[in-house]
Amino acid sequence: MIAGILVIIGVFFLFEAYGLRQEFYRQSETHPLYIPVDLSKTGEYTAPFSQTWRACHGQTINLHIPTAVLAGIAPSNLLASLDFKWQITDMKGKVIVEDNSSGCSIWQDRVDKDSISLAHFQPLDLGEYGFKCTVITGAQNLSGVDQRLVCQYRPCGLEKLPAFLTNVIGIAALVIAGIILLVVTSITKRKQRQISHPSSA
Repeated sequence: MIAGILVIIGVFFLFEAYGLRQEFYRQSETHPLYIPVDLSKTGEYTAPFSQTWRACHGQTINLHIPTAVLAGIAPSNLLASLDFKWQITDMKGKVIVEDNSSGCSIWQDRVDKDSISLAHFQPLDLGEYGFKCTVITGAQNLSGVDQRLVCQYRPCGLEKLPAFLTNVIGIAALVIAGIILLVVTSITKRKQRQISHPSSA
């Protein structure tokens, strides 16, 4: 009975660990914000911002542009004249996080595939928010370039710890169940042999 319970517990925790790993990979690819923009000229952009992951190391707002453009010019030169500010507000209009990113060193010649990180902040509480970006001075080098502002979660790896621990518990439960079954089976066989071959008086 104990072994059976441990098997059920083990299988349950292994499924939970699998679910946690899948959630990690899914959220890592989720974008709370995805909005077409043109940062080459002044303007204002607004969009919904959906926070779906709290247990994350941090998140960034990135500027996605064609790889060919990034191959020809360093981000610091590409965005040299850019001056903009952004904010995230709750559904009541209260500002939750904001930053004036003009001259921000976060974009200094650091490129991740086809994107440049413009801002970094701590994860928000789960829920729906509003995003607003105001371009005060545009980056002329971006004129005619396809652009997207994308928010991306930035896990550090520790987010997978719950899945790892859950997996360990599941495996441990199955191992203990196996040992119990092995011991019970061994004792049962020994008793059967004793019944089949009783010692003579």
